[in-house]
Amino acid sequence: MDAYPLREGFANNLACTIVQLDPFPLIMSHTILLLQPCADASSRTYCDYETVGECIEGVCKIYEEVLRRSNPNASTITYDVGQLFTFIDEFADLCCLVYQPATNTYAPKTKEWVKENVYQLLKRAAGITSEPGSVPRATSTPIPSRRNESGAENHPADKKSPDGNRRTL
Repeated sequence: MDAYPLREGFANNLACTIVQLDPFPLIMSHTILLLQPCADASSRTYCDYETVGECIEGVCKIYEEVLRRSNPNASTITYDVGQLFTFIDEFADLCCLVYQPATNTYAPKTKEWVKENVYQLLKRAAGITSEPGSVPRATSTPIPSRRNESGAENHPADKKSPDGNRRTL
């Protein structure tokens, strides 16, 4: 049985538009997120974003929407970065194409690149700073939480969960 029931008809169930502040303000390259939830080639879909940051936030939003739909009666849903990474890994294919203005081309980016950027986004949202490129594996390092209620984005009043490693929506 599929752990994520919305995989079938995935493209029809999710809206891929994000209206928010960009957490990656210096990366202003148009980005296309290519998704293939299952082995069936007809499950392929894409979302396009004005920036890399919007795309990475879009990946988190897709997972949050799947959680909301699979837990419709839950007032809050909490997950950790490991669960999000597992969700990403379960896609038959998930990658990005990032526009390179110098060459007028799109550079392909892997699932690992997406996960690295998701991790950095969640760290920034939690107010944690570290050296670039120091992204640990999902199973070894927790990420602080981020509250996201009714589609609202991060807010300074958001608080970490007691264990400090879960994201709540």
